[in-house]
Amino acid sequence: MDASGIINYARRIAWGISEGQIDSDDILIMLNKSYRDLYKKIVNLDKNYFWDKWTTDVTEDQFEYMLSKPSGSTYGIFKPENLRIKYVSTDDFINVTFTDWDMLTETPERYAENQSTEEPFAIITDNKFIHIFPTPTVTVVGWLLIEWAKAPYDLTAVSTDEDILIDPLYHEVISYMMCPAIFKEMTLYDKKNDSLQEAEVEIQKALKSMWVLTTKVIRCRRPNLTSLE
Repeated sequence: MDASGIINYARRIAWGISEGQIDSDDILIMLNKSYRDLYKKIVNLDKNYFWDKWTTDVTEDQFEYMLSKPSGSTYGIFKPENLRIKYVSTDDFINVTFTDWDMLTETPERYAENQSTEEPFAIITDNKFIHIFPTPTVTVVGWLLIEWAKAPYDLTAVSTDEDILIDPLYHEVISYMMCPAIFKEMTLYDKKNDSLQEAEVEIQKALKSMWVLTTKVIRCRRPNLTSLE
């Protein structure tokens, strides 16, 4: 289903909620929240699930690099997993180890200048910046290679099924995950609490199905889930 299809299905299973009761802008917010929540559940099952990679430039005397963020129709980085760098043109890419600020025993400046280029490490700040030690001493195109899990950009009402990273098998799950927010919005329903409980049951069923199918994919290393239909 495309975005409008998921929304229409969510309206239908939520007692046929009409656009007049919850307008398109509000239900689109619900769609994107459920979409991101389910996406995170799938990615956390297997860090390789939505992997991609890109190269960027190393810059002389610069140790901080900004990660790409989702914007418009551009996927950002959800989880940087592997980072490799070159310090010398004749070298192969070297794996960079991730660590935390509180693991440092010296000042960042000392690591930037003195850390061995054979044992580089990096620190991610707020999932926005990568700090690399030691600092590159030359400016070269394509010497920093990042492998990462994609972060989805927000869907719009006209987003197609190709815009949705999650396999079509799970589009109905997104609709079920929208139900609690829909019922919370519809405060005038007499059976709101019963409806919320019913929606929660359906969500748990759907998530259990998602978990089983995704773990099958991980074991089989299949590129997508359509072959399991």
